[in-house]
Formats: sequence, structure tokens, C-alpha cells
Amino acid sequence: MTSCRLQHLSVLCATGLSLAALAGCSGNGTVGAASTAGSTAASCRYSAAQAESRTTLAATASTTASTATSTATSATTSTATSAERTATTSATATATASAGRTTTGAPTATATSGATGRATNTTTADVLAERTTVAVISPDFTGSTANADEERPALSVAKLFLVNYALVHGDGSDKDLDLSERAIRASDDSAADALFAKYPEGITETAEEYDLDDTVSGIDWGWSTTTASDVATFLSELLEEDDSPILEWMENAARVAADGTRQNWGTGTLPFMSGTKWGWSSSGTPAVASASFSRSGLVMVAFTYGTGTDQTADVRSFAASLPALPELC
Repeated sequence: MTSCRLQHLSVLCATGLSLAALAGCSGNGTVGAASTAGSTAASCRYSAAQAESRTTLAATASTTASTATSTATSATTSTATSAERTATTSATATATASAGRTTTGAPTATATSGATGRATNTTTADVLAERTTVAVISPDFTGSTANADEERPALSVAKLFLVNYALVHGDGSDKDLDLSERAIRASDDSAADALFAKYPEGITETAEEYDLDDTVSGIDWGWSTTTASDVATFLSELLEEDDSPILEWMENAARVAADGTRQNWGTGTLPFMSGTKWGWSSSGTPAVASASFSRSGLVMVAFTYGTGTDQTADVRSFAASLPALPELC
């Protein structure tokens, strides 16, 4: 995976290719179910051979975008039901309570500029099924799907907020440091359980500290909800601080999580990303999440009611709609 990432990044820097040319080149997109003890996971295998030429990259991106558009049309007419928008995870009750704030209709990818002078781009194509929300922040560009502020089950992405509180406001013990690393790198639920028992205020306090208005802690960390926009904001702030071990742990995430899940889908499949935190639930209707960053300052976060395969396809489709990001070079 490392060689694939570096090869693609060197092609981007040398040619000025846009994300559209990279959207389909991060791997062969083969994601399947991996059986675990009570858990089903997504896995993805990379194929560095797809980076052999710009022509191959562009052709792959075109095919990926076409496939994703077809998927979005089908999903909107046949699978985007109310039941599919309700999380069947440990966060079901909380997600259902906020269902009245969900966005209807297939979201459109939009990118805007603000006072910071970021690049502006607005697309009109319905690039995603409503199953997925995406938010992007970078030093020069911001973008999102129309439903990026839709509350979703935070899944194991909530561990980012909990661990940050333990590291910044905890007792500084070696035990806390060990639990925090396990919770991020291996997405260890037992480690998160121990931290939440010790710091039940952790997620709420982090949300207040970073102005994450749509992030809400549950009676357990696994019952928390958040949005793609909130998570992107949080990771962007961590990058600016540049001293959190969370970033290093995300860069060195375990290939296989503590519960046996292969951590490899969604934003984490994009070749220019440095680190990722994944989240998932396979109870009932599956739900997955991925939150990634590059050391250049790019952050991309996605939540999907579906499988890792679904999210990877949606993320690549969204990436193909974005303009070039020169700061990657």
C-alpha cells in the first residue's frame, strides 16, 4: 500500500492531475466480507499496477465515476428507504431520534470558498447515493455532500473524541496512554470502554472545546452521534496543533482491528492519505465510517449506511468531482 500511495502521489505532483484522475487508482476496489467472532468486516486489496500511466488513471476514474452514477440512481429508486437511513448499531436509539433532521434526495457534491480564499467548485451531478455523507477540508479548498451535516452514528470514530480528552485532560498515566493507542490503532472496544468509564464526560467536553455542535455523546461511547463535517473540523484542528499522538496512531493503524476486522475502505483507500480511523457495525443494516488526513492538511471524512464496498465506491465518485488540490504537492 505504501508503494502504491507514493507512486500515485509522484504522478500527481509531476503532472498536476486532479483528484478525478486519482479517484479510481488507489486499488482494485475488491472489498469483501471477512467473518469474525460476531462481526463482519470490509477488506480491500490494493493493486499498484493501476498506477502505470496517466492514461490508465484517467480511464479508471471515468469508469469509476460512471459506475458510481449508475449505483446512485439505483440506490435512490430502490434502496434508499427510511429503514436504511436508520442505524442498527448500538447507536440506533440516538440515530432514530435524530432522523427528522436527515436530508432527503440524493446529495449533490458541492465545494465552496469563504473568507479564506479557498477554491470554488460546484457540481450538479448526483454523485452519491444518499446512503453516504462526505466532508473535505484542506488549506485551500473545502467541499462536502449536501448532507454532510446529517447526524450519523459515530461508530468507532467517536474514539477520536474520547481519546483526545483522555490525552489532554486525563491523569497522564501510562495506562491511559496504552488504552488510547489501542483504541485508535486497533479500534479496541474494550480500551474505549475503560476510557469512557473513567472519563464519561470526554466526548461531550471535546465537542464543546472544538465547537462540534452536532456531536452528541450517548450513555456509552458507542451510542454517540456526529456528522462528517464535525469530524473533519476536529481532525483539521488536530493537524494545526500538530502534536497529538492520535495522528501518529492513525498513520500506523493496525491492518486488522482487535475484533478481527480488516481496516481498509473508504477514505483510507485514497493514495494520498497519511492516516485513517475507521468505524463499523454489521448488526442489522451495516454502517461504516472512515476519517482520513494527509500531512499536507487535507482531511476527508465519510459515513455510509452500507458496506465498505459501498463507501469506497461513493468516496471515489465524490473525489472524482473535486478540482485539483495543488497543496498535495
